Amino acid sequence: MRRTLPVLALLVATLLGCSRGTRDSAAQVAEPQFFPVYKVRIPLTGKLEAADSAVYSSSIPHKSMKITWLVDEGVYVNPGDRLIRFDDSELREERRTLERKRDETMRERDKAIEDFKMERLAFEEALQQARFDRRRSTKKLETFVKFSGPSQLKQLEQEGHLATLKVQRLERETKDIELLHEKGYVTGFELETHRENLLKARYDREKAEYQYQTYQKHGMNDERVALESEDQLIATKVSQLEERFVLLNEQHDQKLKRFDQRLAQQERELEDLESYLADCTLAADHAGLVIYRKSYRDGQDVKPSVGFEYRRAQPILHIQNTERLYVSARINEFLLNKVEVGMPVLLVADARQDQSFDGRISFIGLLAERKNHDAEKAFDMSIEALEPPPGLRPGMSVRCEIISGSYEKIWTVPRESLAPMRERMACRVLRDGKQMWLDVDVLDYDQQTAILQAEFAPRDRVLLN
Repeated sequence: MRRTLPVLALLVATLLGCSRGTRDSAAQVAEPQFFPVYKVRIPLTGKLEAADSAVYSSSIPHKSMKITWLVDEGVYVNPGDRLIRFDDSELREERRTLERKRDETMRERDKAIEDFKMERLAFEEALQQARFDRRRSTKKLETFVKFSGPSQLKQLEQEGHLATLKVQRLERETKDIELLHEKGYVTGFELETHRENLLKARYDREKAEYQYQTYQKHGMNDERVALESEDQLIATKVSQLEERFVLLNEQHDQKLKRFDQRLAQQERELEDLESYLADCTLAADHAGLVIYRKSYRDGQDVKPSVGFEYRRAQPILHIQNTERLYVSARINEFLLNKVEVGMPVLLVADARQDQSFDGRISFIGLLAERKNHDAEKAFDMSIEALEPPPGLRPGMSVRCEIISGSYEKIWTVPRESLAPMRERMACRVLRDGKQMWLDVDVLDYDQQTAILQAEFAPRDRVLLN
């Protein structure tokens, strides 16, 4: 009887302690929870962003473009809808001026081609005449060297021989006349006449000999030198004409090249003007909501309006596609190894807390940074919103739960109920009023909850360390 009192006292004390209230028991005891399917969730907060967001501004350089038509703010536009129309009168006048310059350049080019044809024809005629003169002078020189020079020398030699024969004949006749004169058969006048003829014949013989010797020594060479000089002059003229003809062609090619370069530059400027004229009308690249961008004018921020002038790349409005949204969030570096691209995410917008929608991780940054007032480094993350409910707008706050894992037929207990025992994890269990250690297989952790497989009894409770 005495031995049973401590056991009864302990049982009564335990029952009394359990009946004191839920505060003490909740602080020390927890009930294991069984789940046929359990999903591990990582909570985050983020902000809705438009997946398709484009800013529209003037793309025309060096000009202030005046707005002549502007789409209303808040309108939902489709791809191809007109957004902005700029005044293009100045650009059209520049195009007309440039077209006139291009046409004038083309006329100048055509005229240069015609002038070159006439000049080239004149050069070709002069070159052909010079080449003909060169062939003729060369032939004349060759003829002189082979035939004319030797023939002339032979003729002079023959003339000298004839003169010598004539002198010999007259000398014989004069001797005969002198004998006849001594005998009185011939008068003195006839004798003197024969003597004068003899003197004249001797003079002609000496003259012929002199001409032969002079032509042999000098005349033939001088005439050949003169013909060679004439041939060389004509050859030089032909060479100069050929060089000038080549230079003329090169100058013409360079002139045409300059014309072509000028025309190409003008064509490029016309193409730029055509693209600028096309850019005077801006159309939506994708569907979305029109939102005006304010600009600083006259000391205050104002929204765009018809008549306002904008420089290149100065924002006018932007289109936010509210049908394709994503959530921009940041995840701490100690949770990075638990997430990956493609994981499902449960999303709830603060503006629509009664309706959740699904998402999927589409991007995880490569560099951890501290932003704003972050206490720890975190990575940028993008979560694609899948079929978001209507009425959501970029900039809204969103609560996110990343589904990092899924398990079937598992138990969950608080992490502080576990302790290592014999190189395994064990859980301190209160079963039928008795404490015991139960071996468990820990699969994962979900914040302060352990996910495990174990053999719990229906009324088991775990004791918190």
